[in-house]
Amino acid sequence: MPCDEQEREMKMLMDKLAKIEKELKSEITALEGQTGRKVTVEGKPFDVYVRQQWDDYRTQKELEEQHREVQRKNQTQQAMMYGSQPASVVKKRVAAALLMSPHSTVHNSKASGADVGRAAPPAASVHRTGAPSTAQKRRAAENASVSRLVE
Repeated sequence: MPCDEQEREMKMLMDKLAKIEKELKSEITALEGQTGRKVTVEGKPFDVYVRQQWDDYRTQKELEEQHREVQRKNQTQQAMMYGSQPASVVKKRVAAALLMSPHSTVHNSKASGADVGRAAPPAASVHRTGAPSTAQKRRAAENASVSRLVE
């Protein structure tokens, strides 16, 4: 699982960073004691600069999380309004294969005397509720119009 590996690696890096920060603070404290001058980074004392960097990092992470939350809400809202879509190309290919299956074709069997129509849709293309999907309704309407033309 790449996510677990990334989390583990991130935790290791954060631990290393904390150790480096601690060592650097002790080195700077020793240097300030020897020279009698404050060490500054971009005009700010080192500990203030580091604290500000951590605050900026946390703020950025919170903004990213809020952005992801908004995207999830929008995606859920669109799925509720327009129906969900296959999440990947593979799923789209499977859906296309189901649409093109022998069960979804119109048979011209006028010569055989059988009714012109469409076989039952495969179970995989029916929504969980059992109601026909929009695509199934559209195919049924197309098949009905083709049946009328064939007769």
